[in-house]
Amino acid sequence: MSDNPFDQFDATDTPASASNPFDQFDGHPSEEKLAALKPKNGAIGDSLGNEAHAMASGMYHGAVGGYRGIGKLITGQGVDAAADAVNDETSRAYQAPDSVVKSMIESKYNPLNYAQEGADYLADKSADAGWSPGISTVIKSAPTALMAATGLIGLARNPRLSVGRSAPMRPNAVPDAPASPNSLAPEEVVSKAAAAQSMGAASTPMDLTGVTPQLRQKISSTDPDALNLEALERHRRAETLPLPDGVKPIALPKGLATRDSNQASIEYNMRDDPDTGGLIRQNIDDNSKGLGQSIGEIQRRATPDVVGRTTPEHDQTAIDAIKSQDNDMIKQNRTSYKELADAHGGTLPIDKGALGESLDSELDHEYLTDTVNESKILRPIMADIRSPKPLTFQRFESIRTRLAEVMRDGSSDGAAARIVRSQLETMPLTDEAAGLKGLADKARSGAKARFDWIDENPAVEAAVNDNVPKKNGLHVIGAKSPQAGGFLDRFATGNTQNASAAYVDRLKQSVPNPDLHDAIEGATLNKLRDSAGIDPLGEGTFKIAPFSKTVTKLGDKAPLLMKPETLGNINHLKAVADDLGWEGAASGKNRSNTGSMLANFGALPTALPEIPSIGSSIAHTVGEHVLGNIPGGKYVYAAGDFMMSRRTKAKADAAKAAAEQSVKDAKLKFASDAVAPGAGIDTQPPTAPVARATGGRTGISDDELVERLMRKWRSAKRQTDESTKPLLRVPDAAIIHALKVSGALL
Repeated sequence: MSDNPFDQFDATDTPASASNPFDQFDGHPSEEKLAALKPKNGAIGDSLGNEAHAMASGMYHGAVGGYRGIGKLITGQGVDAAADAVNDETSRAYQAPDSVVKSMIESKYNPLNYAQEGADYLADKSADAGWSPGISTVIKSAPTALMAATGLIGLARNPRLSVGRSAPMRPNAVPDAPASPNSLAPEEVVSKAAAAQSMGAASTPMDLTGVTPQLRQKISSTDPDALNLEALERHRRAETLPLPDGVKPIALPKGLATRDSNQASIEYNMRDDPDTGGLIRQNIDDNSKGLGQSIGEIQRRATPDVVGRTTPEHDQTAIDAIKSQDNDMIKQNRTSYKELADAHGGTLPIDKGALGESLDSELDHEYLTDTVNESKILRPIMADIRSPKPLTFQRFESIRTRLAEVMRDGSSDGAAARIVRSQLETMPLTDEAAGLKGLADKARSGAKARFDWIDENPAVEAAVNDNVPKKNGLHVIGAKSPQAGGFLDRFATGNTQNASAAYVDRLKQSVPNPDLHDAIEGATLNKLRDSAGIDPLGEGTFKIAPFSKTVTKLGDKAPLLMKPETLGNINHLKAVADDLGWEGAASGKNRSNTGSMLANFGALPTALPEIPSIGSSIAHTVGEHVLGNIPGGKYVYAAGDFMMSRRTKAKADAAKAAAEQSVKDAKLKFASDAVAPGAGIDTQPPTAPVARATGGRTGISDDELVERLMRKWRSAKRQTDESTKPLLRVPDAAIIHALKVSGALL
């Protein structure tokens, strides 16, 4: 058991487990308990006693280890065996707690350590000169073995004298326990997590169909109590986004998956940091490309036969679909009028007197009488209607065609032509033609239905009156319309009144042609693709904000513009795009990330120059005075001081390089962790601030409120322990130097 009380419990402990001494007292430990947990040996007297104990133990085990090491060398077992023998024995020596006395004895300024410092210096130089590693090892281990043989190792217990490939564990250091993966299937882990986090309430199970094996493995290895269901859901929908075969799924980075603004900000700031190996930049580029490929795949699934068409081509298709239906109606009406004319001997049984009176009244009411009299086309038509001459079917059709041409021109002439044609097709019958009323009604109703169809649909009116020349009174299907190139945006996908949900619904109901419906869906998908900055070939950087805005603007029209499956895929794409474009309120996109890395992600140097302590300074002073009063001692001191100063500088340079490398390694590790499959699903989301009540009751029970507070406390406690526990094992000197390094690198 560690002497550090904070190392005695795990962040997941509960009061019931009684493994946390603080939890045993409900967060308020007694004075007696705290006193029992305080480390001892704080006084100078205790330190001297501990050092005496350590010296005696060190002398004994050092001597034994020294003889064993020399024996290994003599018998030819090699320097590695000798080093192992020395280390094995001396590691059994008692280690006194940290104190001033201990730092004096272990200081490199202690004259008793000069031999080892000199040997280390010579060993390094021999290695630089290209000598064999065996010779360097012998040089470095010789003082240890010789000092151990004379019993002096107990007085020079600097841990740096350890010979071999690994240093002994620091006192109170607790090795991290290896993580043991769950034996549960991913679905079981999610189910347990959902049940626990909803306090047992029933919830819809998460569908993991289509997620990658890597994400399933990550889920299985995560403790259900620590599973971040919100982050997992974001990963799930990102990985199941429709994509072409062979394209790797979207991979959310950790900060965006967890909605941790600090993490997301650092990820963004480090996207082009050379120390990240390009992992974050590659992730961003791959995700952007994946979004573009996804909208292409959605188009392919929605309209496989017309996926390559441009928006003007979709416009032309829609116009042709409307014109085709109009041609059918014109042909049907012609047939009806022809049947009526044939039944009346080839002429239409129109009461011209009644028709003329009705026309004059209607035109006068609209102030269009002069307009008709001045029109080169309308004036002869009115003259024919007022004459007593019978109206043949051919002349009747010619009149209707000429009137339609004038109607397309608009203005007053067009308004007058509309009145004339409407009155003409009401066809008042002569008295002798009363028996033909059935045929007349059929012709009248067909004509009225076509007029109503045109009047009620702005898109239809624009299509059938687009000024494209007709042939025999019928539209020429395929003839390029001037309306193509904005037609569907005006009447379906845009935001004008004529493109309202009601008009779009009416158009699709009145023109049930699949070609029109596919054209509307294709134009809608093109509009969404264009808003995202993706060209027809799928190239371009996906623009999340404009795309999301365009989807939102479709509003209640979206189900009318796209099939349910297509709409579901577009909403899926929008959700993933919004996840990738999320930016928390606390995010800061800047370059001030090195200090954060050191403070939050464990980028502490692995090798640091030794900062002289009080004990080291005392040892240095004592050594100078002692050796200075011994004949020839000052030369020994000067030589030792020279070697140590050179070695200290070399160590300082190496420590600086190691510190810088540590920062680089930490950045690379941070980037690797940020883009790993399922990143963040084992990280609890940031605790949201508790809203302060403005008065009255909160509306929840006391038990539920307590449970919420306990969950927040456990989450905060777990995060604090995970971030502070490693720092308890780091020397103060290391932390000080790390902060200096971060300041220099900012």
